[in-house]
Amino acid sequence: MGGIGLVLNIAKDALLAQQYAMAVVSHNIANVSTDGYTRQTPLLNSKRAEPFGGFMFGRGVELQEIVRNSNSFLEKRLQNAQSDSLSMSEKAIYMDVMESIFNENSSQSLSSQFTDFWNVWNDLANNPSGQPERNILNENGNLLAQSFNDIYNDLTKLGREIDNSIETGVDKINNILTQIADINEQILVIEVSGNANDLRDQRNKLAGQLSEYLDVNTYEADDGSLTVMTGKGYILANRVEKYTLSFDGSDINWQSSGTAEVTITDTISGGKIGGWLDMRDEIIPKYQADLNELAKSTIWEMNKIHTQGVGLYAFSTVTGTYTATDKNAEMGTVDSGLDFYDKITDGSFKIWLYDTTGAVVGETTIPIIAGTTTLDGLAGTIENITIGGEDALNASVKDNKLYMEIDTTAHSGYTFAFSDDTSNILAALGFNTFFDTSTARDIRVNEKISSDKNYIAAAKINNNVGPAVGATTNSSTVITTTGPYTGSQDATYNIEITTGGTESTAIIRWNKDGGGWTSVNLADGSTVTLNDGVSITFTSGTYVVNNTFTVDVTESSDTYGEFAPGDNTNALDIANLQYQGVTIKRWTYERGSAATSQDVTDTAIDDYLHMFIGSVGIQSQSILRQKEYKNIILSQLSESRDNISAVSLDEEMTDLIKYQQVYSAVAKLITTADEMLNTLLNTTR
Repeated sequence: MGGIGLVLNIAKDALLAQQYAMAVVSHNIANVSTDGYTRQTPLLNSKRAEPFGGFMFGRGVELQEIVRNSNSFLEKRLQNAQSDSLSMSEKAIYMDVMESIFNENSSQSLSSQFTDFWNVWNDLANNPSGQPERNILNENGNLLAQSFNDIYNDLTKLGREIDNSIETGVDKINNILTQIADINEQILVIEVSGNANDLRDQRNKLAGQLSEYLDVNTYEADDGSLTVMTGKGYILANRVEKYTLSFDGSDINWQSSGTAEVTITDTISGGKIGGWLDMRDEIIPKYQADLNELAKSTIWEMNKIHTQGVGLYAFSTVTGTYTATDKNAEMGTVDSGLDFYDKITDGSFKIWLYDTTGAVVGETTIPIIAGTTTLDGLAGTIENITIGGEDALNASVKDNKLYMEIDTTAHSGYTFAFSDDTSNILAALGFNTFFDTSTARDIRVNEKISSDKNYIAAAKINNNVGPAVGATTNSSTVITTTGPYTGSQDATYNIEITTGGTESTAIIRWNKDGGGWTSVNLADGSTVTLNDGVSITFTSGTYVVNNTFTVDVTESSDTYGEFAPGDNTNALDIANLQYQGVTIKRWTYERGSAATSQDVTDTAIDDYLHMFIGSVGIQSQSILRQKEYKNIILSQLSESRDNISAVSLDEEMTDLIKYQQVYSAVAKLITTADEMLNTLLNTTR
């Protein structure tokens, strides 16, 4: 075709092309505020030339394609940045909640409760027999315990709230995957004959929504379908197929194409769910574990000192508060099931017996070998002892707890008390303790004390013969001591095993205050009388040569075994506990790995508390800084994406004017061609 026909044909195609182009621009303008919309551009291309009259004439213009102005690399980076940003945002939200749980600005904070607790122990030390002080101490002990309980339970509730959020998030993910698979199917049909730009925008928006919940990678196939995978490579959507997730209350599981489920909890690192999992599985467990360590250390250190003392009167019955799982297992081993089995060491403790007038009947020392003594065996030992010639004590194991009582048949009105526990067995069994249990979740004041505040052990029994202290290089040989010491001044006895072996062959030597040595053969037994009323008893079956021990004694003997209502010795020891260095663990949790701990040595309980509380604020600030950094990255990428893909009204209006002017020019071309045709027709007539 040539001549006027060619001109008219070119003009017709040009009109259609400009009309289509203006339609695309109109579509852009209409969607300027549509979330996720990507600006579209009409690609106009000149039509192939054809020969006419010995020349090659172009045939005008045609709309070749309508393209989306999108950069796939930038879109993926934006999705990843959005995933990281929301992960930090969710963690920041929950860290705010966690800070409010500890709420150190409140008068009911854990720090305030500890301060009040130590203060009332000082008050009791100032008036050890005072009932108001004892009542207040019991109340403050319960308030401190309640603070531990509340914080632990609040952290547990926070974890449950996160589980609810995860469950909701998994449901939303599955809904999004269904929509992506559906759009994939539509695109596969439409793009047989053209581009499904708007559907691609919808799918891209859905992929962005998916990245809000977890880290994902997306890949577009040649047929236009989108494959979606988790950050660690688990396929979530492929063409028209979707692979949903499920939440079982603890783990997130991926449903494969078969019936098998794969747990992918620890592989999710981004998005809201990644942030929730970090909070639930790392941050909250760490602070719960550290809180438990603080509670456990407070319980143990308090109880260890409390068991060394005595209240305003002695016991007629007492039941251990800690339960063994196996009464025939060695108590110093994990098999015993005792909460504080690892604190039990080779040593001994004293039991004192008092008659109906409160006068001292006598005392006996009970040896403890951590790797040998069982709960049942200890009950049998106590059951069979006599003190001052009196068989006044009954002992048994009830519900895997040690129970002791006065045999009221022949010794009604007698009482008993404890002191000088070098084995920690009393605290480990829960005898004469202030606190019960071993965790922040259920710490409480010992029921014995709550029911009778007079059992608060502010005093100590007057025992002027100290325990035998072995050198740190000693083996498991145990020495117990008895008295009273009747010497006129303080002294120290030194004991050394000079010949090892069994009882029949072992030889020891001793001196007082570095004086001359006296050698003793143990052939006739393992009890040795030194002098001035002091005796020692060897309780292990084998004696190791060169093992050494010291026994410190004091001059007072006239009140041996007695305790006074005005004695504040033990109360002062407990009040000073806040300044004493102890060893407490700090925990680290990382998803997918076993929790690890590190000992914080020689730190006061209060110092650990302040370090613990301070770490919550430090963690929160660190997350806020990371959140701000991730948001900056997200903002920069969003700006870059908008520069490429967002609709600019100024640009669209410019294009609209351009296409309109071309349209007008083409219309003029048709008018001109029409005039030419009319002129030609008139001429031929």
